[in-house]
Amino acid sequence: MEIDSGQRIFTIEKVDSYDESVAFLEDQHGIQVTCLISTKLSIGANIEEIKTEVENLCALMSIARATLINWIAFDIVGQVDGQSIYSGYQNAITRQYSGNELIDHKDYMATKRFLEVGLGNFQNLDSLYNIRRLSRAYIDTKIGPFLETRTLIMAATLEYLANILTKKEKAEPIIKKNIFEKRWKDANESLKKVLKECFPEIIEERVDDILIGVKKGMNQKSLGERIDLLVRSLGLSFSEDERAEFVRVRNHLAHTGSFPDGDLPANYYFRMQHLLDRVLLRLFDYKGMYFDIDHKEQRSLI
Repeated sequence: MEIDSGQRIFTIEKVDSYDESVAFLEDQHGIQVTCLISTKLSIGANIEEIKTEVENLCALMSIARATLINWIAFDIVGQVDGQSIYSGYQNAITRQYSGNELIDHKDYMATKRFLEVGLGNFQNLDSLYNIRRLSRAYIDTKIGPFLETRTLIMAATLEYLANILTKKEKAEPIIKKNIFEKRWKDANESLKKVLKECFPEIIEERVDDILIGVKKGMNQKSLGERIDLLVRSLGLSFSEDERAEFVRVRNHLAHTGSFPDGDLPANYYFRMQHLLDRVLLRLFDYKGMYFDIDHKEQRSLI
C-alpha cells in the first residue's frame, strides 16, 4: 500500500509471516510485528522529520485499527547494494491487540483514504487536539477489563474534543460576562444566605467553596450543548435522544460508578462507542467504510 503524506510516498508492506502474526493476534491478543514502512530518501533528507511523519502515520493507523501501533527500529540502506548504512532503535510503547478494528485491515482502499486525509489534516488538528494523546485515549476505550472504566474514558475523550472546539469557536456564554459578573454579586449574597439558613451545619468556608463551583458552571454551555456544537461542526447525523443518553450515562457513571438501569451495560457502551467512532473519523474528514460497533456491520460514513 502506498501512502502519499504530501511530503513523500510511504510504502507499507506486510512482513513475510503476516498471516501467522495476524492469527496469533486474533487468538492471543498479544503484540507482533506485522508491517514494514519504507520511503526513498533525497540527498540531505532530515531523518528526524521522517521519524516524526512515521509516528504520525502510526497514530492514525492506531485509530484505524483501534490498537496502539508504533515503530521499533529503522535502517537506512544503500540504493544500489541494499546494505544497511545506519540503524536506529527506540523503546516503543504499545499495547495488546484489541481486535475491534474501526476500519477493516482487509479494506486497503478505506485504510489508504483514512491515512492520507488524516496526514493531510494532521498538523492543523495536532495543534488543537494532540493527536497522539487522542489516539491513546481512544484505544483505552477499546481495551480493559471494565466497561465502566472504558466508557468513562470515552466520555472524557468526547468532552475533551467538545471543550477544545468550544474554545476555538469562542462560543458565547449564556449571559454576557460583564452582565453575569454584575448580577452574580447580588446572587452570591442571596445564595449564601439561603444555604446558611437551610444548612446551618455547613461551615462558612464550605459555603464559599460551593458557590465558587456554582459560579464556574452556571454561565457556561452544558456538556450536551458542547457535544451538539462539536457534532454539528463535523456535519454528523445525531439525534437528541443519542445526545441525551450519552450525557445521562456519563453522569451516572461519574457519580455512582455504575451504568443506569434500563438496558444492558454493553448496549450503552456500544452506542456511546459508535458516537465517538463517527466523531473521530469525521474529525479527520474521512468519508468511507467503517465498522459500526453498535449494529455490528460495515457502514459508509458520508
